[in-house]
Amino acid sequence: MLYILKKRGQSVSFYVIFGVIILAVFFFLMMFSKNLVARPLSFEVDDVDSLRAFVNSCVQTVGEKALFIVGRQGGYTINAPLETLDTPYGNIGYIFKDGKKTAMTSDAIKKEIGLYVKKELPACLSDFSGFNDKEIDIKPRNIKADAVFGKTDTIVIVDCPMSVKTGDHTVQLESFQARFNVRIKEFIDVTDILADRMTLNPGYIDLTYLGNLDMNSTILTEKDGQHVIVLEDYKSSLGGKIYKYLFVISK
Repeated sequence: MLYILKKRGQSVSFYVIFGVIILAVFFFLMMFSKNLVARPLSFEVDDVDSLRAFVNSCVQTVGEKALFIVGRQGGYTINAPLETLDTPYGNIGYIFKDGKKTAMTSDAIKKEIGLYVKKELPACLSDFSGFNDKEIDIKPRNIKADAVFGKTDTIVIVDCPMSVKTGDHTVQLESFQARFNVRIKEFIDVTDILADRMTLNPGYIDLTYLGNLDMNSTILTEKDGQHVIVLEDYKSSLGGKIYKYLFVISK
């Protein structure tokens, strides 16, 4: 009897140990299979994040150039007004000429920024050549660009719908943007007020109003009563430099 009980105890111990081994192997295989499933998803997310960052960087680069041109040319980038003044600083638009207000509106400047970004963005994207070494399929569609003028900043927004395929996964990307510490809205308000006051009193530049602004103003006199006004806003910066906005007044 003692011999039989001993054999039974050994038999039970053997089955317990064998069961534990089976469970351990099953658990290991389950975890390994989960890791195999997760890897493609991780690969996809990394590539999509890199692509999104790349497009945003291009929006930042091209948007900065657009805002620089807007400041140097009095609001326009591509479609110049009927009349501009050719100066050493570039061809600058008028806000008042021949007794009429000609300052560009907020909507007109937004459109000019959008046109420039839409035109120049593809060159920066360069057909996504930097992603050729990755197994992804990028199909961009029509590009649309716009700008939002806040109280203290300007945001350039680009709609560039594209499908990104990585392996068996497809992700849709649409909106990209870049923020700039430039108060375009403030410059629009200043030019509006100056032009409105000149409409009431042609030939009069309100120097008191300019002197009370929270930005520096410089008046450069050109020939035949043409005045280039340069506004330097210490609350706005672009590319690490103080932002300047130029425009012309003709008495």
